[in-house]
Amino acid sequence: IYVAASKQPERSSTPDAGLFQWHELMLEILCAAIPDDWFVYYKEHPTNFLEPVSIDNSLNTGTLYRISALSENLRFVSVESDPMELIDRAQCVATTTGTTAWQAVARGKYALVFGHAWYNTAPGIIPIKTLTECQAAFAYLSSANPVASLEIENYLKTLDMTAGEFEWLRDI
Repeated sequence: IYVAASKQPERSSTPDAGLFQWHELMLEILCAAIPDDWFVYYKEHPTNFLEPVSIDNSLNTGTLYRISALSENLRFVSVESDPMELIDRAQCVATTTGTTAWQAVARGKYALVFGHAWYNTAPGIIPIKTLTECQAAFAYLSSANPVASLEIENYLKTLDMTAGEFEWLRDI
């Protein structure tokens, strides 16, 4: 599983990710739910290493230590790693509400989304709120076919047609 951390703070992580704005909670659930022969490859968002905006949103060595202690099946990935290569090599991806999920389904991969993203109803997106939902997702993924590109195309066409119905909002 490729896990792409979101930039913090930002709208996609706070408030859209809800409780999962703290990546530790998402990682705890993933590490508790994954099959024994799977690995979580965690890539921190590079900007999270910059000067913290607040104490609540800073990335520190204590946080990294706690994350590393979650599971023997958890690996850190360099922030310079190519995200598309990581997606292509993964069984699925997990994120709070980031772009990585959309990139994954566009490439035929499933995405576990811990939060309220605009694309949560898209084919291949599996919204997760609990450990039980995450365990069920892994049971499903063990025999699932890749996300069909035709399903994604139809989803995008539906979005486009629906968005056109609300053009009158632009005049407000």
